[in-house]
Amino acid sequence: HWLGFQWIHESIQSERNSLYVAALENLKSKGLVYACDCSRKYLFESNAINEAGEVIYLGNCRHKNLPFSMESAIRFNTPNTTISWNDLRLGSFSEVPFKQCGNFSLRDRTGQWTYQFAVCVDDIDENIGLVVRGEDLRCSTARQILLMKELGRETPPLYLHHPLILGDSGLKLSKRQQAASLRAERDLERTPEQIFGEICFQTKLTEDSRPISLQNALSLVSKQLDSSF
Repeated sequence: HWLGFQWIHESIQSERNSLYVAALENLKSKGLVYACDCSRKYLFESNAINEAGEVIYLGNCRHKNLPFSMESAIRFNTPNTTISWNDLRLGSFSEVPFKQCGNFSLRDRTGQWTYQFAVCVDDIDENIGLVVRGEDLRCSTARQILLMKELGRETPPLYLHHPLILGDSGLKLSKRQQAASLRAERDLERTPEQIFGEICFQTKLTEDSRPISLQNALSLVSKQLDSSF
Protein backbone atom coordinates (compact mmCIF):
# COMPACT_ATOMS: atom_id res chain seq x y z
CA HIS A 1 0.00 0.00 0.00
CA TRP A 2 1.31 3.46 -0.88
CA LEU A 3 0.92 4.59 2.75
CA GLY A 4 3.33 1.88 3.87
CA PHE A 5 0.97 -0.60 5.54
CA GLN A 6 1.49 -4.32 5.00
CA TRP A 7 -1.21 -6.90 5.67
CA ILE A 8 -0.21 -10.24 7.20
CA HIS A 9 -3.11 -11.84 5.37
CA GLU A 10 -6.55 -10.89 4.15
CA SER A 11 -10.02 -12.28 4.78
CA ILE A 12 -12.59 -11.83 2.04
CA GLN A 13 -16.09 -12.21 3.44
CA SER A 14 -17.58 -13.26 0.10
CA GLU A 15 -15.32 -16.33 0.26
CA ARG A 16 -16.30 -17.29 3.83
CA ASN A 17 -19.95 -18.16 3.32
CA SER A 18 -19.53 -21.72 4.63
CA LEU A 19 -18.30 -20.36 7.98
CA TYR A 20 -21.34 -18.12 8.34
CA VAL A 21 -23.72 -20.92 7.38
CA ALA A 22 -22.14 -23.25 9.97
CA ALA A 23 -22.37 -20.58 12.68
CA LEU A 24 -26.01 -19.92 11.85
CA GLU A 25 -26.80 -23.65 11.99
CA ASN A 26 -25.19 -23.71 15.44
CA LEU A 27 -27.53 -20.98 16.64
CA LYS A 28 -30.52 -22.67 14.99
CA SER A 29 -29.78 -25.90 16.85
CA LYS A 30 -29.97 -23.97 20.13
CA GLY A 31 -33.25 -22.28 19.21
CA LEU A 32 -31.63 -18.84 19.37
CA VAL A 33 -32.75 -17.49 15.99
CA TYR A 34 -36.00 -17.08 14.08
CA ALA A 35 -37.18 -15.96 10.66
CA CYS A 36 -38.68 -12.50 10.17
CA ASP A 37 -40.68 -11.18 7.22
CA CYS A 38 -41.18 -7.60 8.44
CA SER A 39 -40.69 -5.00 5.73
CA ARG A 40 -38.26 -2.12 6.16
CA LYS A 41 -41.23 0.27 6.22
CA TYR A 42 -42.89 -1.68 9.04
CA LEU A 43 -39.66 -1.86 11.03
CA PHE A 44 -39.21 1.91 11.08
CA GLU A 45 -42.89 2.75 11.54
CA SER A 46 -43.64 0.26 14.33
CA ASN A 47 -40.48 0.19 16.45
CA ALA A 48 -38.42 2.66 18.44
CA ILE A 49 -35.11 3.92 16.99
CA ASN A 50 -31.93 4.02 19.06
CA GLU A 51 -29.29 6.77 19.18
CA ALA A 52 -27.37 5.14 16.31
CA GLY A 53 -30.44 5.22 14.05
CA GLU A 54 -31.09 1.48 14.38
CA VAL A 55 -34.46 -0.16 14.90
CA ILE A 56 -35.05 -1.59 18.38
CA TYR A 57 -36.89 -4.69 17.17
CA LEU A 58 -38.81 -6.34 20.01
CA GLY A 59 -39.86 -9.49 18.18
CA ASN A 60 -43.04 -9.15 16.13
CA CYS A 61 -42.17 -12.38 14.26
CA ARG A 62 -40.64 -14.27 17.16
CA HIS A 63 -43.62 -16.57 17.75
CA LYS A 64 -44.80 -16.91 14.14
CA ASN A 65 -42.58 -19.95 13.40
CA LEU A 66 -41.89 -18.71 9.88
CA PRO A 67 -39.76 -20.93 7.63
CA PHE A 68 -36.08 -20.08 7.19
CA SER A 69 -36.25 -18.98 3.55
CA MET A 70 -33.98 -16.67 1.55
CA GLU A 71 -36.88 -14.19 1.42
CA SER A 72 -36.88 -13.82 5.20
CA ALA A 73 -34.45 -12.10 7.52
CA ILE A 74 -32.98 -14.16 10.35
CA ARG A 75 -32.90 -12.56 13.80
CA PHE A 76 -31.11 -13.37 17.03
CA ASN A 77 -33.50 -13.94 19.94
CA THR A 78 -31.64 -11.56 22.22
CA PRO A 79 -31.95 -12.38 25.93
CA ASN A 80 -32.63 -9.58 28.42
CA THR A 81 -29.11 -9.84 29.84
CA THR A 82 -26.63 -7.24 31.07
CA ILE A 83 -23.21 -7.33 29.41
CA SER A 84 -20.31 -5.66 31.26
CA TRP A 85 -17.17 -4.84 29.34
CA ASN A 86 -14.24 -2.44 29.35
CA ASP A 87 -13.00 -0.12 26.63
CA LEU A 88 -9.27 0.57 26.79
CA ARG A 89 -9.89 4.27 26.13
CA LEU A 90 -13.44 5.01 27.28
CA GLY A 91 -13.64 2.88 30.42
CA SER A 92 -16.27 0.47 31.74
CA PHE A 93 -19.77 -0.15 30.37
CA SER A 94 -22.75 -2.23 31.50
CA GLU A 95 -25.31 -2.53 28.73
CA VAL A 96 -28.40 -4.55 27.86
CA PRO A 97 -28.40 -5.40 24.12
CA PHE A 98 -32.10 -6.28 24.23
CA LYS A 99 -32.86 -2.68 25.21
CA GLN A 100 -30.26 -1.23 22.83
CA CYS A 101 -31.36 -2.99 19.65
CA GLY A 102 -33.82 -5.77 20.47
CA ASN A 103 -33.68 -8.91 18.30
CA PHE A 104 -31.04 -7.85 15.79
CA SER A 105 -30.65 -9.28 12.30
CA LEU A 106 -27.98 -11.83 11.36
CA ARG A 107 -29.01 -12.16 7.73
CA ASP A 108 -31.19 -9.68 5.88
CA ARG A 109 -34.10 -10.31 3.51
CA THR A 110 -31.80 -10.20 0.48
CA GLY A 111 -29.69 -13.06 1.86
CA GLN A 112 -26.76 -10.85 2.89
CA TRP A 113 -24.97 -11.50 6.17
CA THR A 114 -25.09 -8.49 8.47
CA TYR A 115 -22.05 -6.72 9.87
CA GLN A 116 -22.97 -7.72 13.43
CA PHE A 117 -22.98 -11.42 12.57
CA ALA A 118 -20.10 -11.62 10.09
CA VAL A 119 -17.64 -9.74 12.29
CA CYS A 120 -18.35 -12.05 15.24
CA VAL A 121 -17.80 -15.19 13.16
CA ASP A 122 -14.62 -13.70 11.65
CA ASP A 123 -13.20 -12.64 15.02
CA ILE A 124 -13.78 -16.11 16.47
CA ASP A 125 -12.33 -17.91 13.45
CA GLU A 126 -9.21 -15.71 13.38
CA ASN A 127 -8.86 -15.59 17.18
CA ILE A 128 -8.78 -11.79 17.19
CA GLY A 129 -7.56 -10.51 20.56
CA LEU A 130 -7.81 -6.73 20.09
CA VAL A 131 -10.44 -4.80 18.16
CA VAL A 132 -9.63 -1.16 17.35
CA ARG A 133 -12.40 0.77 15.62
CA GLY A 134 -14.26 4.09 15.61
CA GLU A 135 -16.31 5.12 18.61
CA ASP A 136 -19.44 5.20 16.42
CA LEU A 137 -19.36 1.39 16.68
CA ARG A 138 -19.09 1.29 20.46
CA CYS A 139 -22.82 0.57 20.82
CA SER A 140 -22.34 -2.66 18.81
CA THR A 141 -19.92 -4.15 21.33
CA ALA A 142 -22.25 -5.59 23.97
CA ARG A 143 -24.40 -7.45 21.43
CA GLN A 144 -21.29 -8.81 19.71
CA ILE A 145 -19.88 -10.08 23.01
CA LEU A 146 -23.23 -11.75 23.72
CA LEU A 147 -23.39 -13.32 20.25
CA MET A 148 -19.78 -14.54 20.38
CA LYS A 149 -20.49 -16.22 23.71
CA GLU A 150 -23.41 -18.12 22.17
CA LEU A 151 -21.10 -19.12 19.30
CA GLY A 152 -18.60 -20.60 21.76
CA ARG A 153 -16.15 -17.82 22.59
CA GLU A 154 -16.32 -17.22 26.34
CA THR A 155 -13.56 -14.58 26.53
CA PRO A 156 -14.18 -11.67 24.15
CA PRO A 157 -11.45 -9.58 22.50
CA LEU A 158 -10.17 -6.40 24.09
CA TYR A 159 -11.79 -3.29 22.61
CA LEU A 160 -10.54 0.22 21.94
CA HIS A 161 -12.83 2.73 20.26
CA HIS A 162 -10.95 5.71 18.89
CA PRO A 163 -12.22 9.26 18.21
CA LEU A 164 -13.67 9.98 14.80
CA ILE A 165 -12.24 12.49 12.35
CA LEU A 166 -15.03 14.93 11.55
CA GLY A 167 -15.56 17.12 8.52
CA ASP A 168 -16.64 20.77 8.47
CA SER A 169 -20.26 19.62 8.80
CA GLY A 170 -19.50 17.95 12.13
CA LEU A 171 -20.16 14.50 10.65
CA LYS A 172 -17.55 11.76 10.38
CA LEU A 173 -15.53 11.55 7.18
CA SER A 174 -17.17 8.96 4.94
CA LYS A 175 -18.02 8.17 1.34
CA ARG A 176 -21.64 8.98 2.12
CA GLN A 177 -20.62 12.50 3.13
CA GLN A 178 -18.50 12.76 -0.05
CA ALA A 179 -15.30 13.18 1.92
CA ALA A 180 -12.07 13.10 -0.09
CA SER A 181 -10.75 9.56 -0.44
CA LEU A 182 -7.15 8.47 0.09
CA ARG A 183 -6.99 7.80 -3.63
CA ALA A 184 -7.97 11.41 -4.29
CA GLU A 185 -5.32 12.61 -1.85
CA ARG A 186 -2.73 10.50 -3.63
CA ASP A 187 -3.81 11.88 -7.01
CA LEU A 188 -3.22 15.37 -5.59
CA GLU A 189 0.35 14.19 -4.88
CA ARG A 190 0.01 14.48 -1.14
CA THR A 191 2.64 12.37 0.61
CA PRO A 192 1.95 9.64 3.18
CA GLU A 193 3.73 11.81 5.75
CA GLN A 194 1.26 14.64 5.12
CA ILE A 195 -1.66 12.24 5.52
CA PHE A 196 -0.32 10.83 8.80
CA GLY A 197 0.37 14.34 10.08
CA GLU A 198 -3.23 15.37 9.47
CA ILE A 199 -4.60 12.19 11.06
CA CYS A 200 -2.44 12.58 14.18
CA PHE A 201 -3.54 16.20 14.56
CA GLN A 202 -7.23 15.43 14.06
CA THR A 203 -7.07 12.62 16.65
CA LYS A 204 -5.19 14.84 19.14
CA LEU A 205 -1.99 12.82 19.04
CA THR A 206 -0.05 15.94 18.00
CA GLU A 207 -0.52 19.68 18.44
CA ASP A 208 -0.27 20.51 14.74
CA SER A 209 -0.62 18.83 11.34
CA ARG A 210 3.02 18.90 10.27
CA PRO A 211 4.10 15.81 8.26
CA ILE A 212 5.09 12.75 10.29
CA SER A 213 6.46 9.36 9.28
CA LEU A 214 4.48 6.15 9.66
CA GLN A 215 7.03 4.92 12.20
CA ASN A 216 6.60 8.00 14.39
CA ALA A 217 2.82 7.95 14.02
CA LEU A 218 2.71 4.32 15.16
CA SER A 219 4.96 5.22 18.09
CA LEU A 220 2.46 7.86 19.22
CA VAL A 221 -0.40 5.37 18.96
CA SER A 222 1.60 2.78 20.94
CA LYS A 223 2.25 5.28 23.73
CA GLN A 224 -1.45 6.05 23.96
CA LEU A 225 -2.27 2.33 24.05
CA ASP A 226 0.36 1.68 26.73
CA SER A 227 -1.15 4.40 28.91
CA SER A 228 -4.55 2.69 28.62
CA PHE A 229 -3.43 -0.58 30.22
